[in-house]
Amino acid sequence: MALTTATTGSAILASDLNQLVYTLQKATGMTETGSYYLGFNSYVNNALGSLYMPSLSRNSTPASVSIDTSLQSPSNCSSPGASNLNANGFQITATGTAITANAHCAGNFVITY
Repeated sequence: MALTTATTGSAILASDLNQLVYTLQKATGMTETGSYYLGFNSYVNNALGSLYMPSLSRNSTPASVSIDTSLQSPSNCSSPGASNLNANGFQITATGTAITANAHCAGNFVITY
């Protein structure tokens, strides 16, 4: 479904309401995409860095989430993983690989409903 912008002063059409509904409630087979940046201080080896990513959808049960590191490859940390997926979002975690002041990674995510 292509997103359209409602103009000021015009009547609200059914397509406008459908866009809102499909943003807040995802049907089976729909996806939600976005990006993340995880940065943390790895003050000891294996220090845990964590980031909670809220989803836009509410009351929809996600089937899976996948993440990548296409925006910033892991620097001083392990490859990130996604866990604790629920209707409100999911958690991204990585561990530090060295005692350093800056561990980070970034990428995109896709939640499938």
